[in-house]
Amino acid sequence: MKVNQKAVKVLEKLFDAKYTNERAISSLTIDQILALKGVTIPDIAMVNELQKKIRGHEVLSFFWDEPPKPKEPPKQEETPDLYDDMPD
Repeated sequence: MKVNQKAVKVLEKLFDAKYTNERAISSLTIDQILALKGVTIPDIAMVNELQKKIRGHEVLSFFWDEPPKPKEPPKQEETPDLYDDMPD
């Protein structure tokens, strides 16, 4: 597994702006993100993704450079036919 270098650079920008812990990063507003020096639109998306990973306790997975795992569709339970038990 390779480390996602873009994610590392975004984290460096956050650290340079003194957002150095999970609580500070997860509470960033869009205005604060836009005020970061040299921030780009892809950086904003990455900060948003990092915030989601922090809230989901999946911080390390933010840094892996691998394709996302496909989500399985939810399983649908069969509902019994209510009319099967009724007499004709």
